[in-house]
Amino acid sequence: MERPPLTPAFVQQTLALLADIRITEAEAAELVPVIEANRASLALLDRFDVREVRSSLAFNPEVPS
Repeated sequence: MERPPLTPAFVQQTLALLADIRITEAEAAELVPVIEANRASLALLDRFDVREVRSSLAFNPEVPS
């Protein structure tokens, strides 16, 4: 499903509703490319199994779990 293009107005509304952050339209316009790059990165990661795992630093074979 194709998403509609991201607009500064949508970014403004979303930040205001979800996080109570008020920004200008110019600030929102600066965020649009950052958000789109983040979406593209997440789409690439969807191809891999990147779910949360336990840190190997916490593993100590000498101590029972």
